[in-house]
Amino acid sequence: MDKLDRIILKLMVVVCFVFCLGVITASAMTEKELIEKAQNEGSLLWYTSSPTASAEKLAKAFNEKYKVKVELVRSGGLGTIQKVYAEQEKNISKCDVVGPTGATDAFPQMKRRGWLAKISDLPEWNHILDAMKDKDGLYVVINSDTVGMIYNKAGMEGKTLPKSLKELADPKYRGMLVVGDPSISGTALTWGRWVMHSKELGLDFLTKLRLNDVFVVGQTGQINDTVARGARAIGVMQQEYEYVRVMAKGVGWITPQDGYVITPRPGAILANAPHPVAARLFLNYLLSPEVQDQMIQEGNSSSRKEMNNNKYMSWKPPLEKGWQPNWEAIDEKDTKEMITKISKALKGQ
Repeated sequence: MDKLDRIILKLMVVVCFVFCLGVITASAMTEKELIEKAQNEGSLLWYTSSPTASAEKLAKAFNEKYKVKVELVRSGGLGTIQKVYAEQEKNISKCDVVGPTGATDAFPQMKRRGWLAKISDLPEWNHILDAMKDKDGLYVVINSDTVGMIYNKAGMEGKTLPKSLKELADPKYRGMLVVGDPSISGTALTWGRWVMHSKELGLDFLTKLRLNDVFVVGQTGQINDTVARGARAIGVMQQEYEYVRVMAKGVGWITPQDGYVITPRPGAILANAPHPVAARLFLNYLLSPEVQDQMIQEGNSSSRKEMNNNKYMSWKPPLEKGWQPNWEAIDEKDTKEMITKISKALKGQ
C-alpha cells in the first residue's frame, strides 16, 4: 500500500467514524434534545387506525405540549398498512409514524423488508414490558385489545344474552349481529384467525354467521355506532367498550366462554421518515404514562410495566388468557390467504 492509499484509507475511516457518531448522537438523544430538534422539524405525518376521536385528541395534545404539528391520516388497520406498503414499494418518503394499528402481522413483515427505524433507545423504551417490544428494537406494542362481544338490551327483543360465540349461530339471533370486515380491519382479521384455529368454531362457524344474516361493517369502530343506535343488538370483535358505554344506556360487555382474542396494536417509525426526530418524540409520547393512562380509560390495555389495566374497568379480561398467533411466523402470503378464506366464509365473496 503506497502513501496515497494510506491517506485515502485514513480519510475513509475518519468519515465513517464521524457519520456513525452522528447517527448515534441523533438517535440517542434525551427528551429535551428530542423536543428542541423536533420543533426545528416542525411537523410529522401519522398513519393510524386508532379511533378518530382518540387520535385527534392525541394529535392536538401533542401539538399543544411540544409545538409540533401532527398531520393525521386515519383509516382501518389493513388500509393503514396498505398505504404504507404502496409508498414504501415506490420509495416514497411521506409517513413518519405508523400505528397503533390492529394489523399486527404487518410489523414483523415490514421489519423483514428493512422499512423500520431503530427505536430501542427512546426514553420510555425501558418502561415497556419485554413481551411488548420487538427483540431487535424496531417496533413496539403501544396498546392491546381484548376482543369480545357487546350488546344493546333495547335490541334483544326479550331474548337471552349469548354466553358464547358458538350460540350466535342459533337462528334466534338471526339479523341481530354485526361484525368487522377482515379485509379492512386488522382486529377482525385476527379474530377470524382465532375462529379458524378454534376446534369449537372453525371456518364453518363463519359461514353459519353469514347464513344468520350477519351485518359486516368496514371497521370494528363502526360496530360501536351500529350497536349503540340499536341497528343491531350484538356486536362481535369489539374491544373499545368505553366508547359504546358513553354513547348509549343499556349497552354491556360479554367475555365469551369459548375464549377471546388479544390484538396487540404496534407502532413504529419508518426508516425513511421525512421528520425522524419529530417522529421519535411523538412515538415516545404515545408510550408515556399520561397517554397510556388515556388509552386504559378508553378500554385498551397499556404496555407499560407499572400500569393497572383494570384501573377504570374491573370487568376487563386478562391479556394472558387471550389467544394470539405467532406474529413473527406470519408472512405476507399467509395474510392474503387468510383474508380470502375468512371473507369468503363471512361475506360469501
